Amino acid sequence: MRHTGIPRGVWGLLLAALCALLSTSVFSQDLSELERQRQQTLQQQKATQQRIDKLNRELANLDALTAQRLRDLRALEAEIRRLEKEKADLGRQINLLQQQVRETEAEIAQNEARLADLKKRLAALVNSLYREQAGRYLPLLQAQSFTDLSVRANWVGYLGNQQTDLIERINRVLEQLNGQRERLVLLVRDLNAKQADRQIKINQLTDSRAQLQSTITALRQQAEGRKVLLRESLLARNELQSQLNSVVAAITKEQRRLAEERRRREEEARRQREREAAERRRQQLAAQQNASRPPPEPEPVAIIPSVVVGTLQFPVPGGRIVAPFGTQGTYQVIQGPGEYSPVVSAASGIVLDEYPVSNTGWWIIIAHGNVTSFYIGLQEPLVQKGQQVSKGQRIGYTGGAPLIPPDTLWFAVANDNGVQVDPSRYY
Repeated sequence: MRHTGIPRGVWGLLLAALCALLSTSVFSQDLSELERQRQQTLQQQKATQQRIDKLNRELANLDALTAQRLRDLRALEAEIRRLEKEKADLGRQINLLQQQVRETEAEIAQNEARLADLKKRLAALVNSLYREQAGRYLPLLQAQSFTDLSVRANWVGYLGNQQTDLIERINRVLEQLNGQRERLVLLVRDLNAKQADRQIKINQLTDSRAQLQSTITALRQQAEGRKVLLRESLLARNELQSQLNSVVAAITKEQRRLAEERRRREEEARRQREREAAERRRQQLAAQQNASRPPPEPEPVAIIPSVVVGTLQFPVPGGRIVAPFGTQGTYQVIQGPGEYSPVVSAASGIVLDEYPVSNTGWWIIIAHGNVTSFYIGLQEPLVQKGQQVSKGQRIGYTGGAPLIPPDTLWFAVANDNGVQVDPSRYY
């Protein structure tokens, strides 16, 4: 069986393509630093937005609490006004009753004076009758007839009975007035107790009103403080947005610079290929001239199966292309069915190299004869440099790059001239 070896010029082209890919990758140190700044700014912006949302919620809660306390304050003030009105009404009733008490006491004093005068007069009459026992009958003895005597006796008895009846009436009036005064005094006492109770409630409500006013003042001060913090957070968000715009502009500028650098490298690689082609032609001419000489022993080369266009296997089973060749660089962006998806060799071949890169994870380079495949963003490989692999053999897993999502693979293909081409042409 005849095996196809890799010419020396192809190895040079592969190494040149690899160097060009490494040097022109969008994930250079400068671009990585800018991306890190962008991620950091986005995180700060997210934290600032969360702080703004929290302050807005706190302000809404403070406004609702302040409104509730204001409603409570208005209810307290209405209750205080009602109690003060009741207290004033009770005061007017007390004044009216006190006036009635004074009038009753004056009437009692007047009747007591009359009663004392009557008692004095009655006592004088009795004393006079005792001193002049005979004299009290004198008017009767002077009567001219029995009829006159009867009239005079009845008149003396009538005068005594009148004095006694008057004293009894005055005593009854005094009893009524004293009873009325006692009732009035009790009413005044009861109204005074009610008025004092209203005053106690008014004092309590006044204290509660003062506390509510203090609480409302404190809530308004807290709201003002939150508003100051909110203004500062809004300014910080605007500043972070400006920083993010600057970083994005710097990333765009760096990407343009890297694209120009990649173009320059590709041009240099093209010139290198032309020089190597010229060198091969020179060697062919020299070989023709030395045809009579015996050929030297061929160097041992790795056995690499030839690949026909259309036979490359999709490297991520169950995955899909999310960024075609040329949209983000000279590679395809393939998203697997989940995080840490398995990656397989697109065809049988020899592992040319496998090594880690700080920002893009592990790289695996496999030669398949007339094409070379590049697998970027892997975890630690399952194959080693120089190992022969078969088509569909698992070589690693996604998720090994800090700047590449854990379910994503960057896949590149270079032709036999070292030029990176669209891998879709080989599926």
